[in-house]
Formats: sequence, C-alpha cells, structure tokens
Amino acid sequence: MDAAHAQTSGQRIAIMGHVGNGNLGDEAIIAAVIARLRAGASGVDLLAFTSNPQDTTERHGLPTFPIRLLAERRSREAQDTGARSWGSSAADRVRRRPWLKTLLRPVVLVARRVVRIAGEMLFDLRSFRRLRGVRLIVFAGSGQLNDDMDGPFGYPLVILRWSVLARLRGAAVSFASIGAGPLDKTLSRLFLRLALRLTAYRSFRDPSSLAIARRLHAPEPSLLVRDLALSHPRLAAAGPPVRAGRAPCVGVNPLPFYGGGNWQVQDRSLYDDYVTAHAELARGLIRLGWRVVLFPTQVRMDPLTIDDIVHQLRASAPDDARGVETATDVTAVSGLLDILEEFDLAVATRYHGVLLALASGIPTVAVSYHPKTRDLMEHMGLGPWCLEVTGLTGSVLLERVADMASQLSTVRTSLANQRGRDLADLLGQYDQLLRLAGYAPTRSRVEGLAPVRG
Repeated sequence: MDAAHAQTSGQRIAIMGHVGNGNLGDEAIIAAVIARLRAGASGVDLLAFTSNPQDTTERHGLPTFPIRLLAERRSREAQDTGARSWGSSAADRVRRRPWLKTLLRPVVLVARRVVRIAGEMLFDLRSFRRLRGVRLIVFAGSGQLNDDMDGPFGYPLVILRWSVLARLRGAAVSFASIGAGPLDKTLSRLFLRLALRLTAYRSFRDPSSLAIARRLHAPEPSLLVRDLALSHPRLAAAGPPVRAGRAPCVGVNPLPFYGGGNWQVQDRSLYDDYVTAHAELARGLIRLGWRVVLFPTQVRMDPLTIDDIVHQLRASAPDDARGVETATDVTAVSGLLDILEEFDLAVATRYHGVLLALASGIPTVAVSYHPKTRDLMEHMGLGPWCLEVTGLTGSVLLERVADMASQLSTVRTSLANQRGRDLADLLGQYDQLLRLAGYAPTRSRVEGLAPVRG
C-alpha cells in the first residue's frame, strides 16, 4: 500500500509523546517507533503530537502539532516578534493605580477563568480537526501515567482528552510500553481509569507499571512489553567489540538528584552526597588508570550536575580532575549512541541512561532512585549491580564497578541474549499496532539479535 492510498483511506498513525524537553531517552523512543513502523509496513503515514512540535519536526522529520494548549502557547510565544498588544498596555495602566487593581480583581479572576476554559475548548476543536484521517493514536513509552509533575490536570487529563477525541474521530487508542507512577491523586486515577477503558491495545514497560495499570482496572489483556527504546535500529547489534590491550573506559551518567531540574522537592544535603559519591568514583577510576567520561542523557539538566562533579573533583584532587572527560555537547540521540560505543562499562542513574547503555551491550552499574530501574536491572540479570541512591558512597560504587569488570564476558553474553528476546517482543507489538491502523505488516521474520552462546 502506498502513502497516497494510506492518506486517502484514513490510515494515518499519530504518535503521542510528552517530548521535546531535551530528554534523549524519550527522543530515542520516538525515533524507534518511527523507524520500526516504517520498516514494518510499506507507505506508513505518520504524524506526531508532542510538547515541543518544532523540536520534534527538526529531530524526527514528522509533521507535528502540540499535545496541549500550553505547548501551543509556548510555540506562539517563540514566534512572537515582541510587539506589545493593547491589552498589555491597558494592564500596565491598571498596575499604576492600586485602587483600580483592587476593584477589578474579582472581574479579572472570572475573566481569566472564562478565557482559559474557552481556550481549552478551542484547542480541543483544533486538535479534533488535526486528527482527520488518523486511524490509530499511539501513546509511546516513557512515564506518562503519572501525576508528580502537574497533578491530575497534567498527564492524566491530557491522556484522557486525547483518548476521547480519538474515539470521537473513529480512531483506535493504544498505549505502547508505557511507564507508570507515581500516581497519588484520586482524580488522576479516575482520569486514567477512564482513558484505559477507551484503549484497544495496552502494554507496560515493567512489572511495577503493569501493577499500577491493573490497580486502575485496565482491561485485559494488559501486556508486559519492555521499553520502546530497546527497539531503536542502531541497538539491534551484538554490542561494541571487546577491546583488549587498553585500560577500560567507563561512562558515567549522573542526574540532579534532589538538586534541581524536575525534582519537586529540593534537598541540598542529599544532592551534595550524590555529587561527592560520583566525584570519589571518578577519582578512584582515574587512579586505577581507567578512562572516565561523564555524559548526559537529559541535555538541559544533567550537564549542571556534571559540572558540579568536576568542580568538586578539581577542589579535592586537581591532578585527578584533569583526567576526567565530559561529553556535555551531546544534544541528539545519534550523538549519544556514538558516545556509548566508546564505553566498556557504564555507571548510570537516569533510567534511559541505564537502558540505552544496556541496550548497546554495555555492562552497567545502575543507581536507582525509582523502582523502574531495579525492575530493569533484575530483568537483565544484573540485580546485584543495582545500588539505591540514598546512602550511596564512592567506595561502594567503585567496588561494584570493579566487580563487574571482572565478569565482563559473562555479563555481555547474558545481556545480548535478553536483548534479543525483548526485541522479538517489541517487533511483535509493532505488528499489532500496524494491524490496528489497517496496515498489513510485511515483516516475514523476526529481525534483530541472534542468541549469543558461550
């Protein structure tokens, strides 16, 4: 079936993602979905709805629209020439008269609420029109079933609204390898319970996410299918070659644990302990003669913590600090995957830092701040190398890295075999999604990793 036929027969697939904020793990998910759907059937017609349409179009080459009104407003602001409106001038005049401001406050509050409701309704109307010809929407991966960022009116309401709009348009709704939790608000659980009832296909990336979905009374079958980033085409290989005759290279991926970014609660003491542990790890590895590279997977937040680690190392051990490399110029998935190919081992905290390293065939010591990380490490057979972030010390990190280095061959073989099984599951999932959209998958065999023996 060619692309023109797909468009006229209403077989477009819309990829839904809260992406565009510099998280390369989430971008790897979108890239994987695009590549695998296109490889699975000829002439697949795709579009996307994301938090940053311009970024998504630039990164992935898809026609992209905003997933929420806030994203649309930010896009308009970015295009604003800076001209001041009559309304802003009137507001300035009111601010200069406090008595008038007090008098008008109730009117302003009501007017703002009316304008907001009207704006949301108009956005829904525009979104409904943009879904024309869409046969399937795919909420793709990442931790979308949660309310820790904006409460019930963040992800939960957005997912429910799009699910309703899709069903009104006659499109099927699917959740593909979704992550879930935390989900603390009663209203959030209500919104997502209703959204799950509208789905034609549901899968979750780890046991804890699947358990949350089942507590929401998700229809069955609700499946366990691992993270979509594992299906990125560049990861479908046996991993980097074993490099004999040189010191190991260790990639270290930190994040701002309780120190900024998207942490709702700040705790400088916890953050300083985390930075100290990583500075001590880097110092220990450098003194062993190993190469150390600090790298981000969230390009807006992680570099700040990398700078703090380097700064502390310079203050305590300036000679060792000169041996530490940083890769804070990485801004794209391709660049991240290039960096990963240099590593013999990795130490990672951010979930997709762990996952992409493992998916690249790199034995990894994980620092866990959420159950999803331990789920992943145990699934890969690496539970003993998963450390809890609280109470973390540099000496414990160094001991676990040295222990893994002594078993590299065994770990690499185990990783390759598990990744092959996961990829087979993911390719089967893509076939199901294509069928829901009305395409006939053309894949005649399971592509990907062959089991590694010995």
